[in-house]
Amino acid sequence: MGSQTRRDRAVAIGSLLVLSPIGAELLAAYDDSTGRPGELLFSIVFFALLYGCPALLIRELARRTGRGWPAMLMLMTAAGLLQAGVIDQSLFADNYGEVKGWEKSLRDTYISPLGVGAFFLQGFVLGHVVYSFGAPVAVAEAMRPGIAHRPWLGRRGIVAAGAGWLLVAGAILADTLGGDDHGTLLEVLVTLAVVVALVMCALRLPPRPRPARPIEAPRLRTVAALAFLAASAHALMPETWLGVAGAVLITTASLALLAHTVRTREWTIAHAAALATGAVISRGVLAFTYFPLVGETAAVPKYTHNIVMLLIVATAGAYAVRRARTPVLLSS
Repeated sequence: MGSQTRRDRAVAIGSLLVLSPIGAELLAAYDDSTGRPGELLFSIVFFALLYGCPALLIRELARRTGRGWPAMLMLMTAAGLLQAGVIDQSLFADNYGEVKGWEKSLRDTYISPLGVGAFFLQGFVLGHVVYSFGAPVAVAEAMRPGIAHRPWLGRRGIVAAGAGWLLVAGAILADTLGGDDHGTLLEVLVTLAVVVALVMCALRLPPRPRPARPIEAPRLRTVAALAFLAASAHALMPETWLGVAGAVLITTASLALLAHTVRTREWTIAHAAALATGAVISRGVLAFTYFPLVGETAAVPKYTHNIVMLLIVATAGAYAVRRARTPVLLSS
């Protein structure tokens, strides 16, 4: 392996490990770490292990087996469900930490036989797919387009990523089970069964991409703008059954449009990065509209936090799009 390739892999891996915790947690600015630099540094390391490591492993599995985004998105859905339904079990919690308004939000769309709130179910899982895993992978790959479709980790890297994730996930699970608010054994087992089914379906997807459609791909700024609008509309849905229906409709329509568009002959990794950047910028912009749901934070550190996090993801996204403006096409 050449020195340039090693540097490219280091940049891509490091970028993914930083962008995952920012996209998953810090960009939303919803807890009491908001505006506190010391706690934020710890959060970046902690959530890099919790979200960045599985994102790396999912990407590695897909790229090593010749698969692309359809398989990755299915694996990311499994990982998001595993996180919310098994590791922290927030899906089944009547109250979660000190989050304000949690119980009301849960009960407004509660499905008694499943023990979950429909709004939380779609929101948590989709949030992990987009912000914890998908968007960071898309941006990190575009930062180094020459290795975007190649494996990044050796055996030691795979072991390290797996061990880091298991360490943090195990600690969270132990803390969850040590409290009074977690899922029943049946709820957890059903969740695990769905996770396994999703993984098996992902691995059965054919590695070969479908033939490209003989039409032009949309402009990069159009892709980013549509992603921003779709992500914003989804996030602004009310926590009611009407909001669930609207969120599902937006998600379904977005996936259908994306599935049609990515098969155009000119869709590149730059388009994937633009799509990811539009979504994460929406998350960062909307974070200006509320104060943290946990703890108390003064206005100056709160808005400083918002600005810094938004600048990080916007700069990373713009850099990735610019780097990826090459004729290298996506493999799926």
